[in-house]
Amino acid sequence: MPERFYNICYICFVLLLGSGCGGCQQSQSGQMPEYDPPLEQHLSYWNLPIIIEVDQIEQKVNERVRGTIYVDNSYKNNNGDNIKLRIRKLDRIRVAVEANRILWEVPLRVYFDGIVEKKLGTVVVQSHQNTDFSAKLHFESQVAISRDWKLQTETVLKDVVWIKKPRIKLAFLNLTVGRAVEKVVKEKEDELLPRLDEVIAKHVNIRKPVGKAWRDIQKPILINKKIHPVWLLARPQSLEIGAIEGRSGRIYIHSRIGLLLKTQTGARPQVMRISPLPEARQVSYLKFPNNFDLHVLSEIHYEHINQLLADSLENRDFLVEGHRIRIEQALVRGKGHQLDLKVSISGDTRGDIHFMGVPHYNPEKAALEIRYFDFDLQSSQTLHQAADWLFHDAFRIAIQKRLVIPLEDHIDRVPELIQQAVANKKVGEKISVNIHQMDLTSTQVAIRPKVLQIQVRIQGNAGIALEKL
Repeated sequence: MPERFYNICYICFVLLLGSGCGGCQQSQSGQMPEYDPPLEQHLSYWNLPIIIEVDQIEQKVNERVRGTIYVDNSYKNNNGDNIKLRIRKLDRIRVAVEANRILWEVPLRVYFDGIVEKKLGTVVVQSHQNTDFSAKLHFESQVAISRDWKLQTETVLKDVVWIKKPRIKLAFLNLTVGRAVEKVVKEKEDELLPRLDEVIAKHVNIRKPVGKAWRDIQKPILINKKIHPVWLLARPQSLEIGAIEGRSGRIYIHSRIGLLLKTQTGARPQVMRISPLPEARQVSYLKFPNNFDLHVLSEIHYEHINQLLADSLENRDFLVEGHRIRIEQALVRGKGHQLDLKVSISGDTRGDIHFMGVPHYNPEKAALEIRYFDFDLQSSQTLHQAADWLFHDAFRIAIQKRLVIPLEDHIDRVPELIQQAVANKKVGEKISVNIHQMDLTSTQVAIRPKVLQIQVRIQGNAGIALEKL
């Protein structure tokens, strides 16, 4: 796990000031101390805009729609209109986006074979004509997401723009048959349009990358592996789709994952069951597509804090009021609503000293520190009798200074950790993350019998995208 998050475990060390390992401890009266209530795990929201490059759609359509796309080989079709038509793709189909619509420009060449007649006075002039002409057909598709995570389009013909006008010569007359051809094209719209919708439905399927992201985010991600393993666990609860919009050659599908986030120390956690991707569900209240709101609950066992304390405090020498002392051991435990740090010392005096304190987040320093940090009552009485020089502030302040952990650098990589969970290995090549703003808005700390609980809320703005399909 990245160092910052590891420090959320190490944070405990900050919370440190306590003693003993984390078992349930009885008070001097023999009754169990009253601990803080456990922190409630809140739902986090991680917005994941899915970005589809229109160039990809254009490429797929041009690969699939080619050559002859419509043939009418009978004069008797269309109520005996005496026209045969063959329509071929003339050039590359162009695709653009606007709002929640896909705009198509389909250039076609029309081969006309028909019996044309014209009444001139009392005479009907009839002639068999073969010619060709070209046009651009403009289609428009409304975009939606099907329940099985496919891009769904409903396409209609908007207009026909002639490149080479359909004119024929009959006797001494130049006639246009554009209206007749347009009528046939519009009547055959249902035969032309499914080709576009079918290509989209078949070849632009976002289920695969979204499903992989949904599964991968459920796998434990290692935050720190240098000393004591700390894991980030995410349990997805929901997946919603908001607005679908097109701009700058892209289709943006705004989606939001609801997660329960937790960190855990120790061996790699076992994931009992990977929940399947739910059906796509579109909602109207997803108004801020690039915001994230994360609640990360960390549970750190006191034994892990004590391992950190061993590296940080043990075998350290201090000079206090002309006396030299060495810290032989430092142990933290929860004791009611406070942390109890037991420090075993040697040197000019020997014994155990207990400090008590309350963990607190300082927003100005962006750090976790200990408030009301002082000797406990029993230690105060003992020091007054045996080594009152140690009771002065110098030793207490020296210890307290080691118990301030900056959190800013630790917290700002939390979105990256989630990204790593989503973008694991090969999928990571398809995902980009750009954090524009991030704020640690609140922190909760609870002292429990065996663990220290820390919950942070991180809010911000990020551009996160699945860029390839």
